[in-house]
Amino acid sequence: MNAHFVLDHGFPANIARQELQQFLPPGVRITRLYDLNPALTRDHEDWQLILKLDARGDVNGFITTDDRMTRSPHSMGAMNRSHLTLVVTDATGHHPVRATGLVLTHLTEIAKGLDATPRAFILRPRFDARAPQDHFDHIASQRGVLPSEQWLSVRDAVLAYERDLRRPSEQ
Repeated sequence: MNAHFVLDHGFPANIARQELQQFLPPGVRITRLYDLNPALTRDHEDWQLILKLDARGDVNGFITTDDRMTRSPHSMGAMNRSHLTLVVTDATGHHPVRATGLVLTHLTEIAKGLDATPRAFILRPRFDARAPQDHFDHIASQRGVLPSEQWLSVRDAVLAYERDLRRPSEQ
């Protein structure tokens, strides 16, 4: 798989550095838009940028934190005319470290799916905040027992260890 992604200016400069390239899938490379062509970072609408990147012929995708692109008729029209894949990190609050983590997490799968068909991937962080009891109930359900039966199976070990922790340490 050979894929070249260009990063919008909202990402930290060091994501495209050589040290980080080793963590990318083989054949996948990332270049900052500024490093590709500094002129493209100013005086261009998003849709114009998409068409310019596509016209180069050596770019497979554009990665951005600007989720407005997916709601722009011009940008989506340009995407339909291009062969690029658009990767948008959504709900990261334009936070570059969160966005970078999302990209690095999903880039292998995105790169595997590259072909001449333009696609738009919207990456969103998923935060699953549930109470421990919810997880405990889920484990019991998967094992086909009641939560109370699950508790009985672990109670002695948990309570004994908890008692040991509360004893004054012998130092």
